[in-house]
Amino acid sequence: MNPGHPVWWPPPAGLVLLPGDVHVWRAFLDTPGVPAAGLWESLSGCERERAERLRSPEHRSRFVAMHGMLRAILGAYLHLPPGELRFTYSAFGKPEVENSLGLRFSASRSQNIGLFAITLGRAIGVDVEQVRPIEDAERIAAAFFHPVEYEGLMRTPEPVRLEMFFSLWTKKEAYIKALGTGLSLPLESFSVVGPPSEQWSLCELAPDAGYAGAVAFEGRRAGSLNLYESSHIAMQEDRLAPLS
Repeated sequence: MNPGHPVWWPPPAGLVLLPGDVHVWRAFLDTPGVPAAGLWESLSGCERERAERLRSPEHRSRFVAMHGMLRAILGAYLHLPPGELRFTYSAFGKPEVENSLGLRFSASRSQNIGLFAITLGRAIGVDVEQVRPIEDAERIAAAFFHPVEYEGLMRTPEPVRLEMFFSLWTKKEAYIKALGTGLSLPLESFSVVGPPSEQWSLCELAPDAGYAGAVAFEGRRAGSLNLYESSHIAMQEDRLAPLS
């Protein structure tokens, strides 16, 4: 495993995504001052309908922020207005952007944290989870973790066992998302104690205190892994350069 870098940086002016690079963006979805009206306007009719079906104002606000920020980030890389992005979906529900110039992405949300992973021309998956007590964590691990993962978890001292559980869980989820085949691959059939295969890379992330995260991507890392702090001001068109 590659350790996660703890610092999330503001994106530099003239940001460029090169082949082999992986960019991961972090968003705080409850951040005051985010222009929610602009995010709402960028959503598709289907996304607005889904938001309106959410009864909780908090869940509705986070849904709008998550989908709006994803559109803002992708639109900035592609130099397209966020509202003009159109998505297609695989048979397993994995989304892609139409006419994306090879841009591939994955997104994940847990409570107030959203993560967005971006790369070129290769599969990618990201996951974030709030570290929280789970009543049947050991039973879940026994059922869904590879034997190597389960044995290592059970050897982990009790005070940090829950953190280890979510570290393993987010790596497995990120890998499954990168494959894009849903749960057709049983979670217990592969181990993330080390990359699942020579064709994949797994990196642990540190989204925030009390959260675990991971990103998985196709191929051994040849470019850079950059972690960026997302804010609406960072989505200004003059701060991002076209794809290279």
